[in-house]
Amino acid sequence: LPAEKNPIKIEEVKKDLVKENNENSATKTAVDNGPRMTLESIKKICKQHKGYATPELNDILYLHFQGFGKIENLELYTGLKCLWLEANGIQKIENLDHQKELKC
Repeated sequence: LPAEKNPIKIEEVKKDLVKENNENSATKTAVDNGPRMTLESIKKICKQHKGYATPELNDILYLHFQGFGKIENLELYTGLKCLWLEANGIQKIENLDHQKELKC
């Protein structure tokens, strides 16, 4: 979306997410004992699956079989139409508010 129509300030979200990821990247909560779905891990997986380095350009994310316990840090992936999450330890579908093109 053009910047004037996009209510999300991308640079601010990026800074906040990077800061949060840096603070919490090595920590695990009691709820999810698996690896965290960090921006760095998502970008690495995108690269492995020939995705784009720019999060907004990806329309498919292959995050299956990664051991993630929680859906998080997908705010920048606003162009998603397909999200593969099977075979993870995800207990609750949440944090998908920014994925307006994602459909069941």
